[in-house]
Amino acid sequence: MKTAVARACPACASTLVAAYRVLSEGGWWDVVKCQDCLHSLARTPAPRLGAFEPFVTNAPSKAGEPTNQTTEFKEFDDVRR
Repeated sequence: MKTAVARACPACASTLVAAYRVLSEGGWWDVVKCQDCLHSLARTPAPRLGAFEPFVTNAPSKAGEPTNQTTEFKEFDDVRR
């Protein structure tokens, strides 16, 4: 979703500037771009999975029931390094 930003583009002087999230070669990025000439005013890394948040539960199972959940997770290096 694009959000209007109250700034002027330094490249074309347009006031149509928006902030939004994009997926590019290095992963997800939060960008601020001119909507007329597409000049980038800002670009910062966003969360690795974008808006996706994995559902993880560590809820205990009922007494005596086996659980198939794995509670041990490994952290992976960020691919943008």
